[in-house]
Amino acid sequence: MARRRASLDGKVLVGGEGQDYIAATLSRADDVAAAMERVRKHGALLDADTEPVLGLLSALGVKRGEAYREMLERAVAELTRRAPTLPQGTLLSLLDASFPYIGIEELKAVPLTVFAHMTPVPSSYLKQVSRDMGMFRQLPVEVQRQCWVKDAALLRRHVSPSMMAYGEETEAVRMNMNQDMTLAELNASDDWSPTSAARGTSDGGAGGAKSRKALRTESASVNRLRNIIGTTKNSMNPSLYIEVIRLCRAHFANSGDDSACSLRSQLLMSYHDAGENELCSMDKCHRLAWLMDACIRDRYLDGRRLKEMGSLIDNAVKKAKSKTVKKPTKTKPTRFRIVGFGAKKAEAKKDGNESDDGGSISRVHDVHERDDTLEQVPGDMGMILQDPPVLHLLLHETIRTLEAVIEAEGVPKKEPRLHDLTKFICLALTSQACLRENFSEVPATPEPIVKDFYTLLGKLMLDVMLRDNDDDMETDGAHEPDIDVETRGKFKELMIWSPAIRKIMLTYALICLQRNNIRTATEVLEIAADVLIDDVIIYEGAFALTLANRMSTMLKKKQTTVDSALWKYAVDGILIRSTSASLEVHEEVLRMLMLAADELTTEALATAVEATLINTKKSRKQRKKRAKQIVYEYEPIDTSKHARHGSSHNFGATADVHGIAASSTSAASVDSIRAACELFASTKKLSKESAPILFDWLNKRSKCANDGDNAGIAGTGGYFDDEGDEGGSILDFGLSRDVKSPSVVRDSPLMSPRRA
Repeated sequence: MARRRASLDGKVLVGGEGQDYIAATLSRADDVAAAMERVRKHGALLDADTEPVLGLLSALGVKRGEAYREMLERAVAELTRRAPTLPQGTLLSLLDASFPYIGIEELKAVPLTVFAHMTPVPSSYLKQVSRDMGMFRQLPVEVQRQCWVKDAALLRRHVSPSMMAYGEETEAVRMNMNQDMTLAELNASDDWSPTSAARGTSDGGAGGAKSRKALRTESASVNRLRNIIGTTKNSMNPSLYIEVIRLCRAHFANSGDDSACSLRSQLLMSYHDAGENELCSMDKCHRLAWLMDACIRDRYLDGRRLKEMGSLIDNAVKKAKSKTVKKPTKTKPTRFRIVGFGAKKAEAKKDGNESDDGGSISRVHDVHERDDTLEQVPGDMGMILQDPPVLHLLLHETIRTLEAVIEAEGVPKKEPRLHDLTKFICLALTSQACLRENFSEVPATPEPIVKDFYTLLGKLMLDVMLRDNDDDMETDGAHEPDIDVETRGKFKELMIWSPAIRKIMLTYALICLQRNNIRTATEVLEIAADVLIDDVIIYEGAFALTLANRMSTMLKKKQTTVDSALWKYAVDGILIRSTSASLEVHEEVLRMLMLAADELTTEALATAVEATLINTKKSRKQRKKRAKQIVYEYEPIDTSKHARHGSSHNFGATADVHGIAASSTSAASVDSIRAACELFASTKKLSKESAPILFDWLNKRSKCANDGDNAGIAGTGGYFDDEGDEGGSILDFGLSRDVKSPSVVRDSPLMSPRRA
């Protein structure tokens, strides 16, 4: 045996090394038959007693190759059976001997089994298996976690697709884009405590959507991220949770995609649901996320919870500031008009559970920047508040609180609850800037919101209340406007100055429509139509979708007509232009136009439908890259729970247009948009002469589909076929400042709470 091994120079006739040896031996041999016999002897079993047995088996019809394979399989099975009982030193020796053959199908079970029982696996081996994605997929998930801990870039590659996919999941889109809400009753005179009726009701989802708990339980993206991080039952690594949250913050900080806020909160709460208290206690946002989740479930934010929110945020910020090395700088005016923190109106106008707080999740600025000494508590807390359902709840509670103050003949600026709600809304809207600029304080709430805006809006609410008491509610017709010219100008100035004010006003318009107060809603929407310019309207996708839904409902109930002032400002002034905000808005506006088609003239219908195509042309080009299928490198997930393509907010809800035959309810929004356009084209009301842009667009889409322009991208329906710039890898979108996320079709303005 020693002579045989020496003759092979320690080589084993297995894999590429064996193939090279055999090729070299045969190519240099004068006598090929003798060389083949020599190779056979080198590859034979070392024990000479096995040769007679092999001869006997051959006589019985068992070929030598079959016998060798059977022995190999049994030997591998025996090794893998013994592996769990072997000491770590023996496992390391076995890994050293077997790892060179991990690429051989028949032998890879040995090193993979050793990997599963070694703690930890040597870094040199982790680096090698991480380079081969085919091999990495076959590793036990416990070993994969060790690879992710060692290699931040590898973790990012595997986390990023799930972050992108979450914003496209059907139920997530449905919840995030629904700004309608019916609040449970609160007793304002008793510190805004819930009534007995409110305590007995809870609605986890709005508008028929699933509850948040059910959504995160079924979310493929959340489950994938939990599989990466692990649980206490299967080798959870807390550092992976920190890194995943870090990437989530980095994506939001660089792209402004609010679905990242939703994912950040839902991932944390999924661990809360699973009872992972130790992991949850690492995250300072845990208690706040739990409170907000409970508030959304119960549909109210009572006085006790509101005070606890303020206490949580203030204490967390104070503790984080005490740990910082540098002395925090004083709050300075904003550089951009987001909420106007610390800025006066003139300047802004000119500038155009149960867990306690524990170790904080350290900040994320750039994806490669890792500084655990500084904490980003304000930005992190703001992400929880900018989770769309949470922000919508805060907006609705603000309107309810102001109405109660006015009804009680109080002064808005003296109401503490209004101050707190405004503070949280503003913190939510500036969370992206707080993360990007490493701001360690909660920025001051701008005084004009509380002093000027609430006074104006309160006066409007009082006029509405007095009109209601006089039974003078009118839908259309001659009447004195609720908002005079001077007040309209002030509202417009304030809405342009502060997006926080803009969102509160838009929410009030939706509430008025919900109450069938068409007169007031029309006047507010008239102001909004002037304020929501093209660069601003793309930020209001949820409002636009909710408004389109509300208009469709009113059309069905004959509560409005296409000749009304409401239609003029809501549809012609806002919704037609808002189609560039997201695919869902485009689809819902087309659905609304379809309902109104019989009432609209041919010219008006053609103009409206073609305007949606014109307004979305630029965004379609910018989103072309986004239409490509998301690739999951380490383990593909079931794509049935999320739409195939995203929109301007990373959304891609499935939907089905009324009156359009669809193969299934899982058809993507892009399919419904094209189907709606085809239905418009098939009606006798529109023709090539009356709607040339519509027919030209459909012809181009049909040609692209026939030419296979979208081969491999199911369900695009040609919506993304317009020529556009090619982007970078989807794995980099939103995670580097040099690569802008296609999930946001605009160039998001930044807000600086620190520099003027």
